Amino acid sequence: MQSLRGKTVYVSFSAEISAATTESLIAAMASLANQGASEVRLLMSTPGGAVMNGINLYNVLRALPFKLVTHNVGNIESIGNAVFLAGEERYACPHSTFMFHGVSANFPPGTSQLDAKRLRESLGNVDGCGSSGVMRCEAF
Repeated sequence: MQSLRGKTVYVSFSAEISAATTESLIAAMASLANQGASEVRLLMSTPGGAVMNGINLYNVLRALPFKLVTHNVGNIESIGNAVFLAGEERYACPHSTFMFHGVSANFPPGTSQLDAKRLRESLGNVDGCGSSGVMRCEAF
């Protein structure tokens, strides 16, 4: 296995976020960590995909032992925004786009739906969130 100790490595991810693509990217990143890469620049373009896999990917990327820099080289959509935010530094090309959308849930008849007030109260109790609950993207 070739040593990448102290080197910067570029990885391209242009795919939907699914179980298969998440596992492939995690395997590639783990291999780079095992080879001693000091910095990985993740070139991203994704239409989003499975929320569960996106959150898993975010958590794994944040835990890796190298500096992660994310670059939006096309479109970052939906759960891809959370993955993009895993980078310690974040950049976007001038032509890049970010697409955010609302969320919704369907509750079975007879169950109570959460109203906005109860959701705010629940979010206020989450550890690690500031009073606004907003994450900042400082490298822009």
